[in-house]
Amino acid sequence: MIVEHGARCLFCGGDASEPDHLTRCDGRQGFIDAGMAEEARARTLVRRTDSATSFAAAVQIVPIRTTLQKRVYAALRAHGPLTDDALLHVPELAGLGPSTIRTRRAELTQLGWVRASGLTTNKGRRVVTIWVAVEA
Repeated sequence: MIVEHGARCLFCGGDASEPDHLTRCDGRQGFIDAGMAEEARARTLVRRTDSATSFAAAVQIVPIRTTLQKRVYAALRAHGPLTDDALLHVPELAGLGPSTIRTRRAELTQLGWVRASGLTTNKGRRVVTIWVAVEA
């Protein structure tokens, strides 16, 4: 993502040009304190109407979410542009489930690190989006 040096993030108010900005800001509700409990961070990933199992899953993903986002971003930079289906077959993402990969890509899209670059059709003749990593 091309960010002017010192540009303030619209979500957390921090410096969006800092290399580790993505580790402190999730692009939705704002600044995430490093000392914030995992349970509190997990609440930002679920809706009030979600089940207890959804909340438990969110608690488990919080510590590794940023790492997974970085893996998906790196895979798109190295192999992209790619569709979500093509991302599933990138060697660097082996072992991750389809839902994990798609969710992390969607988060990166919301954060502005990934953008749609076009459309194509898949084997089932459905129109799918081609995703590309935005250069930092």
